[in-house]
Amino acid sequence: MAVEGSAALAVVGDRPVTEQELRSALAAVRAGRWADLTRWPGSYWVAAASGQQRFVCGDLAMYYMLRGDGAAWATEASLLQRPLVPDLPWLAARLVAVEHHWPHRSPYEQIRIVPGGFGLLLAPGAPPQLVDVTGVEPVEELREGADLFGRVLTDAVQHRVRAAGRVVGADLSGGLDSSTAVVLAAEPWRERLTDHVSR
Repeated sequence: MAVEGSAALAVVGDRPVTEQELRSALAAVRAGRWADLTRWPGSYWVAAASGQQRFVCGDLAMYYMLRGDGAAWATEASLLQRPLVPDLPWLAARLVAVEHHWPHRSPYEQIRIVPGGFGLLLAPGAPPQLVDVTGVEPVEELREGADLFGRVLTDAVQHRVRAAGRVVGADLSGGLDSSTAVVLAAEPWRERLTDHVSR
């Protein structure tokens, strides 16, 4: 966590972020560059405040609902309202339509969901705002984009394996996605084994 004046930033989860990096990121908080706070590898939640604005974003599902002049958010819908009341029009639409026409709605009345790739910005007297944090930047050539994606994916997978500090397991379906993740996850252990044998 880092705090400086009216700017505050907390990052919680599995991420290799140093205290200096958190302090440097306070400039993005003050400027409202929320997507900049989601660029570290790993899996984590970020909560930031600048003046009266509050921003929250994470890798897991996030629900929110209006309450009086503000809004409340949680990682589980049941934490916001009990009992949960089904949103029947939403459920009917999901049954008969192929596309998801209301990506911000949840299966429960009065409870909204933050879609993947978005964060939630809250400010007094203003409705909750969804902020796109994907920050997809176009590349000139496919080869350049493939190389960049490969490096980011490798860093993300191998960081989690190294951070575990012990033997880890993985679910392998045999498909391309899980096979790639398992091969990348095995690399740090192959390096350790090679180093041990060479000694």
